[in-house]
Amino acid sequence: MNNHQKLWIWTLVLALVVLGVMLRVRVSADLPLDADESIAGLMARNIAYEGEAPLFLYGESYVGSAMQFVVAGMFRLFGFHPQFIRWPEYLWSGLFLLLGFLIARRTDSTESGLWTLLLLALPPIFLSIINLKSWGDYNETFCLGGLLWLLSLKLCDEDHGSLKNLFPLFVWGLAFGLGFWIHFPILIYAIPSGLWLLWYGFRSLFPWRWGILLLGFLIGWAPALYYNLTNGWANLGYAAKGGWDYLTRLEMSGKMLIRMVEQGMPFLLGVQDDSARFIEFDQFDPMFAKVAIVGGVLFALGLHLYRNEGL
Repeated sequence: MNNHQKLWIWTLVLALVVLGVMLRVRVSADLPLDADESIAGLMARNIAYEGEAPLFLYGESYVGSAMQFVVAGMFRLFGFHPQFIRWPEYLWSGLFLLLGFLIARRTDSTESGLWTLLLLALPPIFLSIINLKSWGDYNETFCLGGLLWLLSLKLCDEDHGSLKNLFPLFVWGLAFGLGFWIHFPILIYAIPSGLWLLWYGFRSLFPWRWGILLLGFLIGWAPALYYNLTNGWANLGYAAKGGWDYLTRLEMSGKMLIRMVEQGMPFLLGVQDDSARFIEFDQFDPMFAKVAIVGGVLFALGLHLYRNEGL
């Protein structure tokens, strides 16, 4: 692939990412701030103007406050306004789309990457809302988890013994540590991608190179580590019990199984979408049609170039 062909592909990728973010921004305009977002915004305001430095969300010792510090910085730079609460989520959404393309391209082909990017750019309403809500955990977990997989695939596809792989290893640990502070479900990504890395890179990375990964993790998880050391490991204790301190382990397992069946399976099977209650449009917005048409044209052009010019 020559430089001209690469330019075409990356122009298409950038255009689809921008269109996907624009669509989410439009949806955001009709999506009111909920209670959780308001609390996150209040935290950011207190960080910016009251000198507070909370390590976890108010009343939620399992959600790290990393994004609230980012929003606080925006308040200091641009002034206090509720719209800034969601601005970081737009950036995370764009990164989420880009990571989807990169992972699909590395595991299969550029064409698969473009199809993946198109599907993520025009998502179902539930994923759109999750990408927009400034809860400080979902978007960040998606992106950091995607980064873990991308780095694992990269490290396993290349020369394991090369010194240039030390930096990706460090970033892998840093992303895991940061994600583990922000929200425990990062384990959904870290465990399989870590096992993949361990399986394919055990001989070349063991033992001292794993220290680089551990160093990155400790740096990323440092705020939560400090909190746990000074608060009797309250954060990890909450994770172990899932917030149900009054239940035995057997009762807790049964409760989680029931919740998975009642809430998770309908979404997986596509027979229920409670997210629709979050948003209503008074009238048809032509921007959705414009985004779909422009995105479709760009995608068709990129696919034509891929198939006929060997991209």
